[in-house]
Amino acid sequence: MRDRDLIQAFAPGAEPEGEATDARPLEGRRRLARVAAIQVLYQSAMTRMKISEVAEQFEEHRLGENIDGLALDADVDFFRRLAVGIAAEAETLTLLVQEALEKRQFGRLEFVLQAILIAGAYELQALTDVPPRATIDEYTDIAAAFFDKGERSLVNAVLDRLAHGMRPNDFTAPADS
Repeated sequence: MRDRDLIQAFAPGAEPEGEATDARPLEGRRRLARVAAIQVLYQSAMTRMKISEVAEQFEEHRLGENIDGLALDADVDFFRRLAVGIAAEAETLTLLVQEALEKRQFGRLEFVLQAILIAGAYELQALTDVPPRATIDEYTDIAAAFFDKGERSLVNAVLDRLAHGMRPNDFTAPADS
């Protein structure tokens, strides 16, 4: 995935490719930070560089920059929270995602799909200021920019399973008064 492809996919008003025409517009500073974190994970997998090194380079050379006339105006603080946390917890997050996948093998998923699931799992686990349903929706929408309905459904199911396990109190119905 080239930076131009990534940024083009998430430019304000961009239309998702393939069958993913029912996704919401891909814009917002936090969404761009999530996409940047996914790009970092993908690039780390492709280059075998440490996640923290790729994140540092990405922040220095891409965030806030215009690339081919498209601005990557991401929420830098949110990106840092994601990148630092994911770098520190990558192995644990991989195990959590593998368990939530049930019968599928994490290592057989496409790298972009792996990155989406890892980033979503971290956000659910550590960023408790973000409601879990919002996190699930965000990563499902991001998946829609790259994949068809099957992969989007997988992202939704895995993150939902993780959210219910990690943050069960966020899903309890309020008692009637």
